Amino acid sequence: MSNLGVSVVDFKPRLSVFGHIEASFASIGDVDAIWVPCFRQRDLASASKWAKRKNIPLVFDPLISTFDKQVFERKKFLPTSPAAKKLLEWETRLFQKADVIIADTELHARYYEETLGVDPCKTQVIPVSSDENIFTFKKYSKDRSEFRILFYGNYLELHGIDVIAQAIVENKNDSIHWTLIGDGPTRKAAEEKCKGLHNIEFIDWVEYEELPKLIHDSNIVLGIFDTGNKASRVIPNKVYQALACGRSVVTLQSLAYPSELVKNPTGIYWSQAGDPSSLLDAVERAIAHGSESDSQYARAAYEKYFSNAVVNESLKKVLS
Repeated sequence: MSNLGVSVVDFKPRLSVFGHIEASFASIGDVDAIWVPCFRQRDLASASKWAKRKNIPLVFDPLISTFDKQVFERKKFLPTSPAAKKLLEWETRLFQKADVIIADTELHARYYEETLGVDPCKTQVIPVSSDENIFTFKKYSKDRSEFRILFYGNYLELHGIDVIAQAIVENKNDSIHWTLIGDGPTRKAAEEKCKGLHNIEFIDWVEYEELPKLIHDSNIVLGIFDTGNKASRVIPNKVYQALACGRSVVTLQSLAYPSELVKNPTGIYWSQAGDPSSLLDAVERAIAHGSESDSQYARAAYEKYFSNAVVNESLKKVLS
């Protein structure tokens, strides 16, 4: 926003429910709009009250639906349970309060419209993109015989770690080395499945600033492979970051990606969701094609569809 000449005032309420009252006593000054950022559904009601009092528009950038996360990702409630229905009603009411709803993909925008009752005229798609200050392009140079594949994440069911682990077990190509970074609910099962294999390394955690080097040292970065609906609607951070660094991605084929990229992928190798054999086939296609040429293709795809410049153009539409 600052790059577009917008002055941003950051206000964090101590208690969300009383945020509109607290804001009235804060030194905020005159503003033209309110932007409620990712994951802050709890702030939306009070932000709406303050926006109406000031007669200014309210923009909400949720990134994810609380209902979707609690019911279908964490499976905290059954979809037909009273608790799930109450949560859906609560979030639906909240989303109606915003004048603009930001979605990271077209499919996520459609989800907000169809599940949470958002007016299609209110949705605007802005890709998540990456931090281009640290995820920078580096041309791949082949200086080793080993083919390195990298995964990093929180080992959520969404990631399809079971699919990755089974692919590693089924892999017959001894030149491939797999590195899996992170921790989470499905890691233990993955370690058990891959126990005894010499070509896999599990790493607990690395500094965020170290990720670009690990990506640059890899031939391929793995995306997500779960068969759930949410997996098909999102583009994970690691995909943006890998493409920005100029590294190929293997991930599930999804209409969350631009249609032109789905039909003519460059730098991305599609796999069928939940299918370890399809994942391995995508890896072998990437190996056959060559990492050096794919490096340029991956970065070109990033610049065309997902870069900070693309974000700026989308953001201009929202601000206007």
